[in-house]
Amino acid sequence: MVLKRPLCIAVLTWLAVLTILSAAGRNRPSAGYDRLREELDGREVTLSGRILRITGSAPDETYYIDHIRIKNTDTYRNMEISSVTYAEEIFFDIPADMKIMVRASSDICPAAGSLEGSVRCEDRVTVFGKAVFPEKPSNPGQFDDELYCRNRDILFRIYEAEMAVTQKGQGILNTLQKVRDLLESGYRSCLTENEASVMTGITLGDPSQIETGTKDLFREGGIAHILAISALHVHLLAMSLYRFLRKKAFSFRVCSGASLLIMAAYMVMTGMSHSSVRAFVMFALWCLSQITGRKTDLPTSLALGALILTLRHPGLVAESGFWFSFGCVMSLHLLADPVREWLSAKKRGGGKRRKARRAIASSLAICLGTFPIAAFFSYQITPWSFLANMAILPCMSLLFIFGCTGSLLAVWQVNAGRFVLSVCSWLVRFFLLICRMERKLPGGVLITGRPGWWQIAAYYVVLGIWLAAAHAGRRTDRTGGGKHVRKRNKKPGRRKNAHVRRAIFLLLFAGGIGILAFRIHPSFGGVFLDVGQGDCTLIRLYGRNYLVDCGSSSVENVWSRRVSPALKYYGIDRLDGVFVTHGDHDHINGMEELFDTYERNLLGNNCADVSIDAVYFTSAGDIQGTKALAHIDTDADKAGRDLFTDEAAAKLAVKAAGLRIPTRTLMPGDHILVEDPFYRTERRREDGIICLYPSWDDIRAARDDANMKSMVLQVRYGDVILMMMGDLEKEGEERFVRENAGLQGSSDPGTIHLILKAGHHGSGNATSQELLDLLHPETAVVSCGRNNRYGHPAQTVLYRLKQAGTRCCRTDTDGAIVISHHRGTLRCTGWKSG
Repeated sequence: MVLKRPLCIAVLTWLAVLTILSAAGRNRPSAGYDRLREELDGREVTLSGRILRITGSAPDETYYIDHIRIKNTDTYRNMEISSVTYAEEIFFDIPADMKIMVRASSDICPAAGSLEGSVRCEDRVTVFGKAVFPEKPSNPGQFDDELYCRNRDILFRIYEAEMAVTQKGQGILNTLQKVRDLLESGYRSCLTENEASVMTGITLGDPSQIETGTKDLFREGGIAHILAISALHVHLLAMSLYRFLRKKAFSFRVCSGASLLIMAAYMVMTGMSHSSVRAFVMFALWCLSQITGRKTDLPTSLALGALILTLRHPGLVAESGFWFSFGCVMSLHLLADPVREWLSAKKRGGGKRRKARRAIASSLAICLGTFPIAAFFSYQITPWSFLANMAILPCMSLLFIFGCTGSLLAVWQVNAGRFVLSVCSWLVRFFLLICRMERKLPGGVLITGRPGWWQIAAYYVVLGIWLAAAHAGRRTDRTGGGKHVRKRNKKPGRRKNAHVRRAIFLLLFAGGIGILAFRIHPSFGGVFLDVGQGDCTLIRLYGRNYLVDCGSSSVENVWSRRVSPALKYYGIDRLDGVFVTHGDHDHINGMEELFDTYERNLLGNNCADVSIDAVYFTSAGDIQGTKALAHIDTDADKAGRDLFTDEAAAKLAVKAAGLRIPTRTLMPGDHILVEDPFYRTERRREDGIICLYPSWDDIRAARDDANMKSMVLQVRYGDVILMMMGDLEKEGEERFVRENAGLQGSSDPGTIHLILKAGHHGSGNATSQELLDLLHPETAVVSCGRNNRYGHPAQTVLYRLKQAGTRCCRTDTDGAIVISHHRGTLRCTGWKSG
């Protein structure tokens, strides 16, 4: 019992306090970090330091540098570096254990008197480049890069840096780096590029070189943990060495010391991940118990590991890896035996059956114990992941042993190494095949959204009740159901109890997922996502979900980094429609990214991401609109036919048609009625989404002006109106104002709450005074990137909004703008401030 372990109680209390402080936003960087960020972010700096670790392979190597000294100059470009450089004045006192990440852009200058141009660990270097500090999350569900770097003592990054070696270093880090390079070169010479990168990630803790699609397969299959150096790798290495030495009759002290030494060296070589530190602490306590002849206690070992990690990095309580690492071990400890007994009422059975039940029980126990963790941090769960883990985890020992042996053999004889590594090649292909098959299963990836604390508590309460019932059943089986029960009644009683436990387990499995996935969808809401210099808006209306545009010119992979996490955060697994206002790159490249990875499962839904029911275009962008333009008969229109079509949007429509996603064309006056039985009593006749612009006359007048052909939408919910202006500018706005002079709701600003999505990211040519006089917006939202090169939003637009009494919200300063309507109250809140 935990109550009998005072260290466990103390650590659980400590973790609870840290979690509460983290949720309240108290666990933030110090004032010194904020000052450093203000002084250096985006500026060119010159610094010196020591190479601590190198990941990747040439020419895409990443260098981790510690013992940083920042020079008092940002114009230092001379790469002829000498020891005099270190005498320059520094203006920031950086702790020795803080690190920076550097990507070199050009050839690295070797140290004076050295012919070796490559960089090794423990080399002293001087670096010049632009400091880029980690990004704070500005959207719901966005990855917290600042927290990630802070928990790993990474101060900032420098991309495309100029770097010179000032002094060659020697030591244990250098030796371990050579061993790592030796193993990696063996993989590169005998395996394909993708297989070699997977083997490097599994055995050397460097998954940075693995293709994005392969990483997604591992993550969606629920086996991404094999790419991180964890207790699995440590157990294979250290425990195997310990047992080998014990068979050779070495003492407990010698076996423990040698195993811990090799384990520590392997951890340093692979990057000292938090899960490997936890495994090292647990293994060290186990070795101590072998020396002293005492028994280890798993909960106490876990508590000590958690205490050591969180004392150094309190922010770990807000990271998924921390909870997964400890949650998996505790799940195995508490749930594996009850689940194994659930699998079979008979205690007898062959050795193969027992091993199979043990493997299935371990996988199910991990899934049951970590479902809430996955839902809270990833907003999705993989119910079938226990099948993948059951098939893959037993193969990990073979993969690890054959991988290390084959890569070393390849240095001596390539053919011998290729023969041994062929086993690894087939195993990697088997892993990928299992993950692909799992994704095709119905419910392979369930998007649950972020559950509330009450849902997590309810899940673990239900799990605790089942666990208590399972332990009670085990006691009943041992006593035969009572002291005076006859012998012939024991076996039927045991079978009956086993069937009851199985039924309870199945109900728990389904009910637990239902608790985590339970959501009350709002009748109205919206989120103007911060996608940098681009546009993307989520609209939620009567249980239906729509997206207006999805693209960015300043954020790479905007769908996977910004949009998809936000949708999953809200538990949205299906979009009822996507509106493409026009074909500019910063409005559609996110949808192109989604369509490139769109893959259907056996039920016809997207395997691991959001499914789409329809895509809406203007007549200038859809395939049908392109065909309609081809039938125009006038000579003037024939001459400008190619200028009328929006080719980028038309290509997107072709991709959608290839994926069997319906495409629709909208013209002014087209009304999308949003109906849902659950909200039917609340629904108003005027509510829905209406297209207001452009007409065929507007498209003809636009000629080659893509912005003038931008779709304008009105979203109406009772007394709330959203006006989505796309990239419409001066001439287009003039035509819009003339054509919509009697726009419903615009003439009664006292009773209508109108929110204006400013046209063209707040450009000076948009959001004219005539448009403001027509709409009388209560709030205006500007979607633009931070420090963008276009100067958006223009000061003239901000001045016009201020003069009109319109509140202005900006995604570059406020983050995502969240709109909610509750009990007649409309709220517009910035994600950063809210």
